[in-house]
Amino acid sequence: MRVSEMMSVRLVTCASTRTIAEAARLMVDTRVGSVLVCDGPRLEGILTERDVMRLVADRMPVDIEVVGHHMTRDFIAAPPDALVEDVAELMRTHRIRHMPIVEGEIPVGMISLRDFFVMAGEVLRHQGAEAAGGIVRAASG
Repeated sequence: MRVSEMMSVRLVTCASTRTIAEAARLMVDTRVGSVLVCDGPRLEGILTERDVMRLVADRMPVDIEVVGHHMTRDFIAAPPDALVEDVAELMRTHRIRHMPIVEGEIPVGMISLRDFFVMAGEVLRHQGAEAAGGIVRAASG
């Protein structure tokens, strides 16, 4: 199975000039755990709920701090034709919960651990517990 078959195409993006508080509000309002930080159509970074929690724990002024100073620029991404197993292994190895799916520098989708659990539920219904367990083990290590 290819990652394009299970990725979310409802992308939540923001500019690097937005404040951390604005990005956090965007994540809450859209019920996602990360935002893709874009300059026009080009992906320049990712800001996750973990990043926001770290800033809050460090008592950073999230209503002043901007996304561009705290986003992950050295993100790991995959192309839409990547195999699901390969993406799961990358996410497990690098302890990634949200991975952008890109064509060149343009984001076309997002895959998260939640997507693997949803897929495991579908597999469980159609193929049984053993097949679903394999998906969960691949995603969670």
